[in-house]
Amino acid sequence: MALKDNIFLILGLGWLIVITLASLVPFEMVPHVGSSFRHTDKIVHCIFHLVNTTVFYLHFRKSGIPKILLKIAIGSFLYGMIIEALQYAMPYGRGFELKDMLANLTGILLASFLIKFILGASRA
Repeated sequence: MALKDNIFLILGLGWLIVITLASLVPFEMVPHVGSSFRHTDKIVHCIFHLVNTTVFYLHFRKSGIPKILLKIAIGSFLYGMIIEALQYAMPYGRGFELKDMLANLTGILLASFLIKFILGASRA
């Protein structure tokens, strides 16, 4: 397969690395972004999973796999759950937050909406 055939897969795997590193490194290593909006981290969670779902859909959309969007959405949600469980288990001062899971789900649902209604996915 040519690189152009796998560009979305490469982007998706790179994005998973970004999410993992941003979610699991100690707080001291994460640069503080000054924001007066108190839910900035929830927006970041939403964006992480919106992009994740979209990029993997763009890679697998022509694969012929039935209900591929649903499978990708479930995979993204499970990935978010694993990250939250790891945050709970690691001694870095991070913890499990139900609101993070809801933000992840919001991003997944927004991506699904965009894919279904904006991109016009027929077999998603």
